[in-house]
Amino acid sequence: MSGFLHHAVVFRKYGGPEVLQVEEQEQRSLADREVRLDVLAFALNRADLMFIHGEHYTIPVFPSRIGSEAVGIVTEVADGVHEFAVGDRVTAIPFFTTTDGVQGTSAVVPADFLTPAPIGLDDAEACSVWMQYLTPYFAFEEVARLRKGDTVLVTAGASSAGLGALQMACVLGLRTVATTRSPDKVELLLRSGATAAVVMGSDDLGLRSTG
Repeated sequence: MSGFLHHAVVFRKYGGPEVLQVEEQEQRSLADREVRLDVLAFALNRADLMFIHGEHYTIPVFPSRIGSEAVGIVTEVADGVHEFAVGDRVTAIPFFTTTDGVQGTSAVVPADFLTPAPIGLDDAEACSVWMQYLTPYFAFEEVARLRKGDTVLVTAGASSAGLGALQMACVLGLRTVATTRSPDKVELLLRSGATAAVVMGSDDLGLRSTG
């Protein structure tokens, strides 16, 4: 399907949101184990902002696209792809390349970073749950191998990754101490599953807990 035009979010120099442009591009040919999809929804994460600022561990090659999480319908599969077929609704697990990204009307994603989109989630939900939940799951389960009753410290608890970590900890039966710089966010942390919340940045550290 190379030669067809689509719209993509592209940047040609480092900077903030002001460097992003929507451009019409020609679709490239697929390499082995790649999948093309019509994008239905995509997510924006802190990692994407780091990428356009040149602060991510993946260094872009200009012009570069942006984005690593999306939901879409498969329109083409390359050689070696047997787990997906045209018409499948899929979601991209976070990945980064030097030039490709998923923000646009069409995207090319390695098959190894795709999974069927959960039926119970709409397009926006299905593309926006990976980063904040996979990050703590990998840290808690795969690296630290924490077990029920263990206690973890969650810094920047009110961030998307922090809130995801608190919820994941609840699923795994972990106790959590969450930090925040804002006293106004303490109740949010406790409602989100924190066992205790600590306000940082003052001489008098405030500790609130669920009991």
